Amino acid sequence: MTFDELSASTKKALASADVRSLEQLVALSEEDLCKIPNIGAVKIREIEHCLRANRLMLKPSVAPLKYSEVLQIKDMVAAFRLECGIKFVDDNSDRRAKELSFCLDRLSERVNFIVEDFEFWETQFQKFQNRKR
Repeated sequence: MTFDELSASTKKALASADVRSLEQLVALSEEDLCKIPNIGAVKIREIEHCLRANRLMLKPSVAPLKYSEVLQIKDMVAAFRLECGIKFVDDNSDRRAKELSFCLDRLSERVNFIVEDFEFWETQFQKFQNRKR
């Protein structure tokens, strides 16, 4: 997916902030995107999907984590979900359970993306090291 494949409304909202390329997008954090008028959660997910398809990501809003820390967070999220008994949330669930489930799903998505990214770059580094020899 390229920048041009974003929906027209997303491109228009980004253009209002003078963002017209993937290079400009990766310089922004999710918090930066939230400040742009007409950019909400749905458009941010669309943007993240576009960036992921190009092996890119938004600028981190916190300091980078070590791989071991990411795996630890992944385990902690899974353990917390089990401890709280949140396996499946439906329309009959209370609002707090739905919100917590949504947050855990979002956190899990991000952690899984980071793990995949670590693994991708580790593979690329190994290939590079092998070529150097």
